Amino acid sequence: MGKSSNFKDLLNKLAFDLNKIADDIVVKMETVNECNTRLAEIALCPYPLTMTEHIDMMIQHEKTVKRMGGQIELRH
Repeated sequence: MGKSSNFKDLLNKLAFDLNKIADDIVVKMETVNECNTRLAEIALCPYPLTMTEHIDMMIQHEKTVKRMGGQIELRH
């Protein structure tokens, strides 16, 4: 009987440890999900214009500046 009791105790302890590890994993996964959601909220959004639309907008800006008699200011 002693061996059977020790085996059951060991099995119960291992099951308890396994459940604790599984609970920790769930908590950490929830934290990761919260962090990913927050990062998605604060992340830079991609530029909404296509390359063609962006070039057309730059050309229109140059035409407007020339009509006003000014020069285009280049910024770094």
